[in-house]
Amino acid sequence: ACATVLGRINPEHMAQQFHHRRPDLVVVAFGANESNRPDLVNRYLASLMPILRQLRHASQDASCLVVSPLDRGERLADGTVRSNPNVARIVATQRAAAALCILESVSGA
Repeated sequence: ACATVLGRINPEHMAQQFHHRRPDLVVVAFGANESNRPDLVNRYLASLMPILRQLRHASQDASCLVVSPLDRGERLADGTVRSNPNVARIVATQRAAAALCILESVSGA
């Protein structure tokens, strides 16, 4: 599934499910599907922070680990392999989101 799928879940239902399960850790591992399509990368970039905020609201006592997608290297015509540039964009967004989450946590936002 793509990251935007999580954003379509009813926030109250999500909060109820997290309250029932009381997780210590929430692992967010999105981005692999998006990395093959630039149009989905842009949606991922726009949706990550709202999704992380929704997860934090639903599971306030749990830690959150955001896992990046694998590199998904591409073999070029000359035989060399290059990193998928979309994966680099996704990872940069995840890093920025992590920094923003820390800032929001410290400031109480």
